[in-house]
Amino acid sequence: MQGNAYPGYTEIARQSKGTIERAGCWSHARRYFDRARNSAPIQLVHEALAYINRLYKVEHETESMSSAERLRLRQQQSVMIVQEFRQWLQRQAGEVLPSSPLGEAVSYTLNQWDSLGLFLKDGDIPLDNNRTEHALRQQVIGRLNWLFVDSERGGETAAVLYTLVATCKRLRIDPLAYLRDVFERLPEINDPNDQEQLHDLLPDRWIEKNFEHRLAHREKEASQARERRHERRARRRKLQQAKAK
Repeated sequence: MQGNAYPGYTEIARQSKGTIERAGCWSHARRYFDRARNSAPIQLVHEALAYINRLYKVEHETESMSSAERLRLRQQQSVMIVQEFRQWLQRQAGEVLPSSPLGEAVSYTLNQWDSLGLFLKDGDIPLDNNRTEHALRQQVIGRLNWLFVDSERGGETAAVLYTLVATCKRLRIDPLAYLRDVFERLPEINDPNDQEQLHDLLPDRWIEKNFEHRLAHREKEASQARERRHERRARRRKLQQAKAK
């Protein structure tokens, strides 16, 4: 489970008795340092952001890699960056004011260190949970329109359906084709506790047998968006290097 330092997430992991681990989000850590720009020595802020940007640069190289390949590259490059950053944070912790924005950024990152480092042990754990937060925006915007659900059960049902549809969008699956097929097949499952049959209806497994319902144009759009992101990042790096000189 990946998220920020919200105590509720930590409690879920604690109550799971080891079956759930909470992975930290480097984007949240980065925001603390970004907010310190206007009140802290700009050189220190840039040093902190540079460490985090180096981690993201490694991640950008792993976008088309398998989980095992991604983990191998992280072990080769990201581990060293993380170790250097921790040493930098520990030095700053003894020098900056704890109540200052930079002090809060340093404290937050060190306090979340174990969860932030979990991505170094598993190639399937992303560096941040930005994609999840982006998917949640639809519900947040929707709340302005409908405000309430009729009952607690209705809220749980809505959460399940939103999760399925958001997963379909993430995997470039036609949500209508997926839901129609699943709703038709669910009544045919004789044993509702048959986990294997239910798992076969999850979007990632379903699309393996129904590949004709993958939205090819979405793949192209995603590829174009990825190229634009790479171009923006390259321009930002050049600008940062020019400012440093």
